[in-house]
Amino acid sequence: MAQLYLLARQALAESLRQSLLGSSAVPITVSTDLREALARPYRSGDLLIVDDGLLADNAALVEQIARLPCRKALLGAADDLTVARRALQIRSVEIVPPGEVAAQLPKLAAQFLEPDDAAPAPRRLWAMFSSKGGIGKTTLALNFAWAVATYSAHRVALVDFDPLGDVGAMLPRMPSTTLVDVVDSLEAGLGSEAVINSLYQVPDIGLTIVPADSSPERSQRMTAAQVGVVLDLLEAHHAYVVADMATGLSDINLALLDRADEIWVLTAPEKVTLLPLMRSLPILRTLYRDKLVVVVNRSDSETGLETDEIGEMLGQPVVYALPSGGVGPVVAANQGRPLVAMDPSNPLARAIVHIARDQVTRFEGPRRNTPRLWGRSRGTLV
Repeated sequence: MAQLYLLARQALAESLRQSLLGSSAVPITVSTDLREALARPYRSGDLLIVDDGLLADNAALVEQIARLPCRKALLGAADDLTVARRALQIRSVEIVPPGEVAAQLPKLAAQFLEPDDAAPAPRRLWAMFSSKGGIGKTTLALNFAWAVATYSAHRVALVDFDPLGDVGAMLPRMPSTTLVDVVDSLEAGLGSEAVINSLYQVPDIGLTIVPADSSPERSQRMTAAQVGVVLDLLEAHHAYVVADMATGLSDINLALLDRADEIWVLTAPEKVTLLPLMRSLPILRTLYRDKLVVVVNRSDSETGLETDEIGEMLGQPVVYALPSGGVGPVVAANQGRPLVAMDPSNPLARAIVHIARDQVTRFEGPRRNTPRLWGRSRGTLV
């Protein structure tokens, strides 16, 4: 059975022992002797949480910690550059503030502690495509990624490949590392772990968000080859990736579509939306027939076009028909929160959560544990 270990200075270790008493219950071994800890026969599925202060006092042993076969997490202040540097040195998968250890243990165990018979993590890339803007593609991408992260035991990444993308605008503040920054960092030779650690992580739900750059001019420098490099990085550290795409069939979009496992083609019950898609579908069917998943947003709008009629017009069956969320999606975006977290009772939120839960079950099987909690106390963007 994989084990969870915590290594800390004496005073901190005693404090942590007290805070962990009666906590839910992830079994953990707490110790204070760094050299003794180095002698343990760790296995690849184990997780060792190390006090940064202990490493600061024993700098010569940092490299030995890095070479341990288990996964490592660092106990320290995430906004301290010295702590971040040591996290990179020991190849830490997470930086955990000391005051949050008890609360974070279930999350750490679920994400990083691997049982001996653990099945390999699933790998899935969903590409969100539309032939016309303004029909809710980014809303779907953000809320679907959030819901998948809430139900899955694995990490999820949401990346905005649209140079005019709105993912960043739907957050309370723009994450400091954008897609262009990722490309620049990798091309400058920064290690993949350092780049991953620089990305915005939504607390408590294992979701990484990579927005488009706020400068469209910078975003438009991206090449199809760089798309592959970014996807390689994200797929190496996440079980699921959701890619929000620009409209049309550019070289960058084709590179994304080539890599995608499923292409969710979003439309709406309006001829001005359906006609551009009807022009794109013959190409999409020729290249990606088995990947296409047609999604109709606002399917309950009284436009005179029913879902079955839309499928006939497109020559492609409609897989998901999403109801209108009313003003809910706009209100949620204005508040910098996804609809599925702010108003889970909204019809659109319920539909997206249902789809996300089905997708997670499809690749991971039925969950034995309850999903991470919804609402203001969980997955709050800060």
